[in-house]
Amino acid sequence: MLLAGCSADPLGHLDSRATLVNDLAAQLDHGQTRSYSADYRLSDGSRATLAQQGDPHRIAYIFSSGRYVRLVLSVLRCGDTSCTLSTRPPNNYQQPPDADAVGTASDHRFLTAQQMLGLIQAAGETPGSTIAGTTRTIAGQRSRCVRVRSGGDAFTACLTLSGAPASFRGVAGGHRYEFSLTGWRDQVVGRPFSVPHGVRVVDERTSPTPR
Repeated sequence: MLLAGCSADPLGHLDSRATLVNDLAAQLDHGQTRSYSADYRLSDGSRATLAQQGDPHRIAYIFSSGRYVRLVLSVLRCGDTSCTLSTRPPNNYQQPPDADAVGTASDHRFLTAQQMLGLIQAAGETPGSTIAGTTRTIAGQRSRCVRVRSGGDAFTACLTLSGAPASFRGVAGGHRYEFSLTGWRDQVVGRPFSVPHGVRVVDERTSPTPR
């Protein structure tokens, strides 16, 4: 089991649950300034990479089935054989990554940290749900984990102290997810923000000068 050998504290009071969610939100917010490369193993055995540059802020989700890359002024969405490059709206700069786009790129096998936080928050506001928090080390990264049972959802979600997904196992929103962090580097490795070699690009930018 994911939490084997770890002690968990049940969070039965609304104040305790609110504190947990606020702490995790602060953890994610602080993590926006970090640069790292994180490797994952997905439920089908395939590999994935999440790369983030803190300043200027750029983030890339790379899967065998596609990728979603958010740059400073543009967004890159890729499938198996082609990519689309579009302009990033000015009012989008403080928004979390596009969860639908990440879901499409990953073939719905991965969740963003913001999605995981949203699921925990929703469970905390649902009467009759049970939530237990603990900490553990995953792929060398200290992580905060939350075990949730809420309605039809039952999952364990872990986030690194750097604000990245560490692992997720269980059912949420009628879908089963299972992935785990396998490697971590405190810097961006390779060229995760670039177009994959040999892939056709459809340029839909209103001003073709991306960063």
